[in-house]
Amino acid sequence: MSKTHVTVTGIQVPAPTDHCRRNKHVHHLNFNHEGRPLFIIPGIGGKSDRFRLYGNIFRKVCPVYGIDMMGISPGETPLESMQDIASQNIRWMKAVQPQGPYRLMSHSFGVYIMYEMARQLEAAGECLDFVAALDQGISHRHGITPETSLAASVLELTRDYLEGFRILVPPYPDWSAELWEMLAGTPEKDMVSCVADFICSKIPHRANSIAYCARLINVRIYNARIAYIPQGRINTKVLLIKAAMNTDNSEGSGDTRGWATYAHDVDVRQVHANHHNMLWGDNVFVTAGYIKERLQG
Repeated sequence: MSKTHVTVTGIQVPAPTDHCRRNKHVHHLNFNHEGRPLFIIPGIGGKSDRFRLYGNIFRKVCPVYGIDMMGISPGETPLESMQDIASQNIRWMKAVQPQGPYRLMSHSFGVYIMYEMARQLEAAGECLDFVAALDQGISHRHGITPETSLAASVLELTRDYLEGFRILVPPYPDWSAELWEMLAGTPEKDMVSCVADFICSKIPHRANSIAYCARLINVRIYNARIAYIPQGRINTKVLLIKAAMNTDNSEGSGDTRGWATYAHDVDVRQVHANHHNMLWGDNVFVTAGYIKERLQG
């Protein structure tokens, strides 16, 4: 029988550590157990660990949870639609906080998932405090079609992840040329598994790290193929934080990047950063400051 944690605000939620121990996709990013949580939806890579600094910043404000995508853990297949990812996230979120109002935050690709979560929650009669969209507009998303070659992208992702985990780093071993040549002639659907099998045969002591990289690459490929058409307008308040150095934001600080079409209430803020480094270093404190205003409002 699961334990229930009663907060000082009277909100009952399952004990966070118990829930996160049961669900490997939901990560408690700080040690705060009091009040309504903030749920963070990751970008196209599917991992929420890069948002741990937000958990630390909000440690005296509210609990913060990151939700990893299906496909990150062994034996899983990534989901293939924005609607399915959103529905799964809502089920995981409700295991932590059974009733609203809910608070959601996301960056880049994950903003589409967050919008769809808000749409589904509202359609079910649920209430949300706000959603915070970090440098991502909302519009029709045209995923990469199966007919489009992903070979170059898969090769680039493979290099990036293998180097990031220091499995392969320049100067590459002699057999790496064989790997790149093999990938160039491998069907896309088999590329990730072929990479994992080939490298494991060369460096078997890194098998676990190699398998993990393969799953991360696979999640990105699945997500790259997802097309999505937003439906209707949400009533939830939207906080759009734009990266001023992103060329997509060239129309000025008042531009909602499409959100005005799909939400009734949009508050636009800016941080002097680009799309990627707005999640790094001092830029995090600026974006977190805008979000904290909503959390404490």
